[in-house]
Amino acid sequence: MAWTAISEDIPVKAYPLTFGFTASGTIKAGQAVYMIDDNKVKTTTGAGKYFDCIGIAAFDATDGDTLTVYGPGNLVRCAFSGTVAAGDKVYMSWDGKLEASHPSSLAAGAPIKLAGVAVDTSDDKVLLV
Repeated sequence: MAWTAISEDIPVKAYPLTFGFTASGTIKAGQAVYMIDDNKVKTTTGAGKYFDCIGIAAFDATDGDTLTVYGPGNLVRCAFSGTVAAGDKVYMSWDGKLEASHPSSLAAGAPIKLAGVAVDTSDDKVLLV
Protein backbone atom coordinates (compact mmCIF):
# COMPACT_ATOMS: atom_id res chain seq x y z
CA MET A 1 0.00 0.00 0.00
CA ALA A 2 1.44 3.39 -1.00
CA TRP A 3 1.70 6.32 1.36
CA THR A 4 -1.06 8.88 0.85
CA ALA A 5 -0.41 12.49 1.80
CA ILE A 6 -2.60 13.76 4.59
CA SER A 7 -4.73 16.69 3.46
CA GLU A 8 -6.26 17.62 6.82
CA ASP A 9 -4.96 18.31 10.30
CA ILE A 10 -4.56 15.24 12.45
CA PRO A 11 -6.47 15.67 15.70
CA VAL A 12 -4.29 14.81 18.66
CA LYS A 13 -5.61 14.10 22.12
CA ALA A 14 -2.75 15.29 24.27
CA TYR A 15 -1.83 14.01 27.70
CA PRO A 16 0.80 16.59 28.55
CA LEU A 17 3.62 15.85 30.92
CA THR A 18 3.33 18.49 33.62
CA PHE A 19 4.92 19.05 37.00
CA GLY A 20 3.77 21.01 40.05
CA PHE A 21 6.21 23.43 41.68
CA THR A 22 6.13 26.43 43.98
CA ALA A 23 6.71 29.77 42.25
CA SER A 24 9.49 32.02 43.47
CA GLY A 25 8.65 35.58 42.48
CA THR A 26 6.26 36.57 39.70
CA ILE A 27 6.08 34.21 36.72
CA LYS A 28 3.96 34.79 33.62
CA ALA A 29 2.28 32.11 31.51
CA GLY A 30 4.60 31.06 28.68
CA GLN A 31 7.82 32.02 30.45
CA ALA A 32 10.69 29.57 30.75
CA VAL A 33 11.51 28.54 34.32
CA TYR A 34 14.46 26.97 36.15
CA MET A 35 14.95 25.24 39.52
CA ILE A 36 16.23 27.32 42.42
CA ASP A 37 15.51 25.14 45.45
CA ASP A 38 13.56 22.06 46.50
CA ASN A 39 10.39 22.10 44.40
CA LYS A 40 10.77 25.86 43.64
CA VAL A 41 11.04 27.45 40.20
CA LYS A 42 11.84 30.94 39.02
CA THR A 43 12.20 32.84 35.76
CA THR A 44 15.18 35.00 34.91
CA THR A 45 14.83 38.76 35.33
CA GLY A 46 18.22 40.33 34.73
CA ALA A 47 20.57 40.82 31.82
CA GLY A 48 23.46 38.39 31.76
CA LYS A 49 21.67 35.74 33.80
CA TYR A 50 21.22 32.39 32.05
CA PHE A 51 19.98 29.16 33.56
CA ASP A 52 18.95 25.69 32.45
CA CYS A 53 15.28 25.71 31.47
CA ILE A 54 13.22 22.86 32.93
CA GLY A 55 9.96 23.86 31.26
CA ILE A 56 7.33 26.48 30.46
CA ALA A 57 4.89 28.00 32.98
CA ALA A 58 1.29 26.99 32.30
CA PHE A 59 -0.27 30.12 33.85
CA ASP A 60 0.56 33.29 35.78
CA ALA A 61 1.77 32.81 39.35
CA THR A 62 3.11 34.94 42.18
CA ASP A 63 5.54 34.11 44.96
CA GLY A 64 4.43 31.01 46.88
CA ASP A 65 1.71 29.94 44.42
CA THR A 66 1.59 26.38 43.13
CA LEU A 67 2.59 26.47 39.46
CA THR A 68 2.12 23.88 36.75
CA VAL A 69 5.12 23.58 34.42
CA TYR A 70 5.03 21.87 31.02
CA GLY A 71 8.07 19.60 30.74
CA PRO A 72 9.90 17.73 27.96
CA GLY A 73 7.85 16.21 25.17
CA ASN A 74 5.20 18.92 25.18
CA LEU A 75 4.33 21.17 22.26
CA VAL A 76 3.51 24.47 23.96
CA ARG A 77 3.15 28.19 23.36
CA CYS A 78 5.91 30.28 24.84
CA ALA A 79 7.54 33.69 24.62
CA PHE A 80 10.38 34.07 22.10
CA SER A 81 13.16 36.64 22.29
CA GLY A 82 14.81 37.95 19.13
CA THR A 83 14.55 36.26 15.75
CA VAL A 84 13.47 32.63 15.90
CA ALA A 85 12.62 30.46 12.87
CA ALA A 86 10.90 27.09 12.68
CA GLY A 87 13.47 24.38 13.26
CA ASP A 88 15.78 26.55 15.39
CA LYS A 89 17.12 25.10 18.62
CA VAL A 90 16.09 27.42 21.45
CA TYR A 91 17.63 28.18 24.84
CA MET A 92 16.42 30.03 27.94
CA SER A 93 17.17 33.74 27.60
CA TRP A 94 17.92 36.27 30.35
CA ASP A 95 14.36 37.66 30.08
CA GLY A 96 12.49 34.40 30.72
CA LYS A 97 11.86 33.87 27.02
CA LEU A 98 13.39 31.37 24.60
CA GLU A 99 15.98 32.50 22.05
CA ALA A 100 17.64 30.82 19.10
CA SER A 101 21.22 31.82 19.78
CA HIS A 102 23.51 30.46 22.46
CA PRO A 103 23.73 33.30 25.01
CA SER A 104 26.55 35.57 23.86
CA SER A 105 27.58 36.53 27.38
CA LEU A 106 28.71 32.95 28.01
CA ALA A 107 32.04 31.64 26.86
CA ALA A 108 31.84 29.87 23.51
CA GLY A 109 30.72 26.31 24.09
CA ALA A 110 29.78 26.93 27.73
CA PRO A 111 27.13 24.40 28.75
CA ILE A 112 23.55 25.58 28.79
CA LYS A 113 20.65 23.20 28.38
CA LEU A 114 18.76 23.14 25.11
CA ALA A 115 15.13 24.00 25.94
CA GLY A 116 13.51 22.84 22.72
CA VAL A 117 12.98 23.29 19.01
CA ALA A 118 10.82 26.05 17.51
CA VAL A 119 7.94 24.49 15.59
CA ASP A 120 5.63 27.33 14.53
CA THR A 121 6.92 30.83 15.17
CA SER A 122 3.76 32.51 13.86
CA ASP A 123 1.90 30.89 16.77
CA ASP A 124 4.84 30.89 19.25
CA LYS A 125 5.00 27.10 19.53
CA VAL A 126 8.00 25.11 20.75
CA LEU A 127 8.59 21.39 21.25
CA LEU A 128 10.31 21.02 24.63
CA VAL A 129 13.20 18.57 24.96
